[in-house]
Amino acid sequence: MSSAIPPISKTSTDSTQPTALQQLWAKYTACLAAQQRATTLPWISPDWRPEWRRPTQGDIIMLFISTTQWHNAWKRPFGAVVTGFPDMHNWLSQSSDAKPALEVWGHPSTGEGSYRLKDLDDFINGRFTGRTSTSPSKSKRTHKKKSNITTNTSDSGKAGSSKSSR
Repeated sequence: MSSAIPPISKTSTDSTQPTALQQLWAKYTACLAAQQRATTLPWISPDWRPEWRRPTQGDIIMLFISTTQWHNAWKRPFGAVVTGFPDMHNWLSQSSDAKPALEVWGHPSTGEGSYRLKDLDDFINGRFTGRTSTSPSKSKRTHKKKSNITTNTSDSGKAGSSKSSR
């Protein structure tokens, strides 16, 4: 009995289209399917040339995304969805039995109107609280400057020496 491996669509490897989180998920699952398929295909035949080699997982990943992006941004959050978040898995896969986004995420997607890979990482780590804007502007950020010199006084009321504090 052979396992059904989904076909790989051209849109899964097209990096020119804008990507939403569910589209990234589709690319991730297509890449996993291609890796699985590559291990099941017969690579030796009478026409086999010595310079040909079986594609590595890295070769297949590079058909979909850079290996750096795969390992730094996709592998951990998407891998966690596969192993421990069935509701999120169904939502990302756009299954017919998927719960609504608000019910899965627990917070509405605001700002850009769609969830991002960073949101998924925060969700998996229990830090996702929704967003009210895409990014804070630099003018709204405030920084307090700490003083490096403090004056200490002794119990007898005499002024002590100044020293740096950290």
